[in-house]
Amino acid sequence: MNRVKELFNNTLLFTFGNIGTKFINFLMVPLYTYMLSQGEYGTIDLIFSITTLVAPVIMLNISEAVIRYCLDKNPDISKIINITTTVTFIGIVLSILCIPILKQIDVVSGYAFYIYALLVLTAIYPTMLSYLRGTEQIKLFSISNIVNTVLMAGLNIVFLVTLKMGIEGYLLANIFSYSITSVFILFRSKMYQYFKRVPWDSKLAKQMIKYSIALVPNSLLWWVNNSSSRFILIYFLGTAANGLFAVAYKIPSLLTTLTQVFSQAWQISAIKENEAEDREAFNNKMYRIYFKFIFIVGSGVILVLKPLMRIYVSPDFYEAWRYTPLLLYGFMILALATFLGTSYYVEKNTVGNMFSAVGGAVVALLLNFILIPTIGVNGAALATCIGYITVFIYRAFDTQKYIRIKVWNKDFVLLNILFILQMALVYFSNWASYAGGFILFLGILFVGKELIKEFFSILNKLLKRKKRK
Repeated sequence: MNRVKELFNNTLLFTFGNIGTKFINFLMVPLYTYMLSQGEYGTIDLIFSITTLVAPVIMLNISEAVIRYCLDKNPDISKIINITTTVTFIGIVLSILCIPILKQIDVVSGYAFYIYALLVLTAIYPTMLSYLRGTEQIKLFSISNIVNTVLMAGLNIVFLVTLKMGIEGYLLANIFSYSITSVFILFRSKMYQYFKRVPWDSKLAKQMIKYSIALVPNSLLWWVNNSSSRFILIYFLGTAANGLFAVAYKIPSLLTTLTQVFSQAWQISAIKENEAEDREAFNNKMYRIYFKFIFIVGSGVILVLKPLMRIYVSPDFYEAWRYTPLLLYGFMILALATFLGTSYYVEKNTVGNMFSAVGGAVVALLLNFILIPTIGVNGAALATCIGYITVFIYRAFDTQKYIRIKVWNKDFVLLNILFILQMALVYFSNWASYAGGFILFLGILFVGKELIKEFFSILNKLLKRKKRK
């Protein structure tokens, strides 16, 4: 019970914390769709796709090594911070070379300096959050994301609504919020105490850099899965189409926020439970609960998708609902692939991560070029979905050598069938389709009853313990 309680508590804390940078994008979409045109929103999405592509390469993905090596037994935090700071500083200097290149790209040429600032901050801010996670300062991690949330929301309102600064205002809001929150973490966590002169540990440096570099191809391949469709959409259909696709992405990103908080907590638990005798049974139990949770939430989103989009975005962006179901299903399967991929994380095996990402990236890229010219924006959604399914299938088989998880159990298969049927019905607009969708939602709830019982059982035990205290 202690380990389940710890996982439950950590998940709650991460849930609270992830109201931050990811969740704010969802909450602020109504403002963006009223204050920005489809083309402007598409341009912003392209800018962040560029930073997502470049940052891991220049910074060697060092933030991933920070989490993993801080979670080792008896880590030397000063040495880890020293190595991380050195790698990050070199990356910041090298990032300057991106400015003249960006100025040659017509769509973003006027925002080259803003993109450079975002590149720097997408190295510093996530690394500091990784330090908090690695040292298990989960409460501060949560508070930091909330600080970032409040800042970003407030600054976006000032720059977009009051000052009407458009794209520049959106970018400045991100730059200022990341900067201020990074300073907050530095002093609140007393992280600065580790910025001291310590002997350079060549062995540890090689281990950390080797670990993080091995994840760079993985990050690039995930970028192909997540963002390559943006560039292909713009090439074939223009920035307005990309703007619609970016909004369609926001609904699945809500699910991603919920699943990511579990993944962050699960990584910590999986490392701690690696030596436990019953770890296989524990992993299988968590997998069953997790996929039922994902399908229940996903089904609920599909049920309210159309009315939600009516009030969530401006009329110009309402059409984006058509591209959401396929993206939602893809993100659900990706969440399960991430759960299975924790085995690579525990074993420090970046090769399996990379190979699975290669398969998904190749499939997604090829399908983007085939499907976008033929069926438009939904082609990008379908390509993304199939790319994630490819990753899941690879990991479902490959990770069995580390731990045997019963992936293809009958409940999992049944939930997939029910959800796909519900997803198909959303494209019809009659009472029979609405009633059918609701019945399928009830069916998914029935299959997931184990999750509901488990949740209330844990909650009841936690409440009883608090009363005793």
